[in-house]
Amino acid sequence: FDAVNTNVAIGTGGSSEVERLHVKGTGTDATLVRLESTDTDVNAGPNIQLYRNPGEAGVTNDDLGKIEWWGPDDSVSGTPQLYSEILVEAQGVGAGTQSSRMMFRTMIGGVLKEWMRASSNTVEINAFSDDINFKIEGDDAAHINFFSDAGNNNVGLGGAPNANVEALHVLGTGASST
Repeated sequence: FDAVNTNVAIGTGGSSEVERLHVKGTGTDATLVRLESTDTDVNAGPNIQLYRNPGEAGVTNDDLGKIEWWGPDDSVSGTPQLYSEILVEAQGVGAGTQSSRMMFRTMIGGVLKEWMRASSNTVEINAFSDDINFKIEGDDAAHINFFSDAGNNNVGLGGAPNANVEALHVLGTGASST
């Protein structure tokens, strides 16, 4: 218990960089944190709740919560860097009309880019027109069912499209007559 920083630390000393709880482990294959429920009915298991309670009315575009993944870079000191995050924000805040947006972001070439978002009625891949492709594979890694090539603004069915195809490239194996 750190009275100066008013926080709790497990496996380490208190830090002014952490508001309330810091858990530090050794990095072995063992589970670092487990939340276990002994509930035996079908209603619920262990639940994690990110609850934003500002004590005031909600506002459109308010961030409601974020999960971040950090790791070291390749410098001698292994400076911590943000690699990925999932962020949720309020979109509609009116009683009975609430809606939200969930955004998935990863580092691409040293820049945090949003590659997918789910809003009230739309799932978007590459919402900001970056060079981020979208692929759906078949039951083996050698077969691509659908490939959207962002850099060439075209789509391939049955494989990745050629760069010289304007919009849609359908690729087959010749194994079927249809």
